Amino acid sequence: MKIALVMTVKNEERLLKNNLCYHKAIGVDKAFVYFDNTTDQGKESIKDLNYIEINNSVATNKYKHLTYLDKFTKQADVHHTGRQCLNTYDAQLKCKEEGIDWLISVDADELVVIDLEVPSSIKSFFSEIEPNIDVINFKVFEALQQQVLYTNVFAEETYFKTNHKFKSKFGRIYKYFYNPFTKKI
Repeated sequence: MKIALVMTVKNEERLLKNNLCYHKAIGVDKAFVYFDNTTDQGKESIKDLNYIEINNSVATNKYKHLTYLDKFTKQADVHHTGRQCLNTYDAQLKCKEEGIDWLISVDADELVVIDLEVPSSIKSFFSEIEPNIDVINFKVFEALQQQVLYTNVFAEETYFKTNHKFKSKFGRIYKYFYNPFTKKI
């Protein structure tokens, strides 16, 4: 089983390498990093990591012909989220070509945590997923910066934001989306 990570970054040098090394340590095989008009040394900081594919954000017109991506292609010039979605779609296509089974999308300040108590392997987590499951929503932890400089923010920080927990199953938010690979909603 192969697992990849995708992230779109803009001036995240201070977080980027530590984030990628963390995800490699828990079992990610490859990472697609898309730089979005970056002016820092982020690309330079990760060029020695051999499991990383470095890209610039996808050009807006690359997927303009795909009508199911209209929402993102029309907003990509002005909204970071639109570019992020196009980059994730681009990484999905690369995963399909490379035989990568799962793609995880995170921001540079987010970590995927499988278990808070014991060190975990993301591969063992995915090996238990039923074959009919296409999407998994991880509990993501986003670092809350309390100081100006860190050596490794993820090792030194003690405060992290987490996703909202709903009080009842009726409070959940359900989103339907089109999967272009399976051609299903």
